[in-house]
Amino acid sequence: MKFKLLIACAVLACASTSAFLRAESANSQNLSRADLKRMVQSAHTTEDYLTLASYFRWRQQEFVQQAQSEKVEWARRSMIGYLAAAKYPNPVDSSK
Repeated sequence: MKFKLLIACAVLACASTSAFLRAESANSQNLSRADLKRMVQSAHTTEDYLTLASYFRWRQQEFVQQAQSEKVEWARRSMIGYLAAAKYPNPVDSSK
């Protein structure tokens, strides 16, 4: 009985810790530049570095999604062609 109680407490502790880290990383996605700089300078524990890593991973994913959407827009504009060759700039140039 004591062994089952010990396992249940360990599982509960792991679950609450992971939920806390997830909540902390979700809140860290809205950091200002000053907060981020302060966080980088004061990071000493594993949790601090994990929070920073999750923030930078989130930013990387945001930039990848933004680049993909801009690439789609560039491809759409480049398909228009040069129907109005006398007009400058053409749609491809203005999408850059």
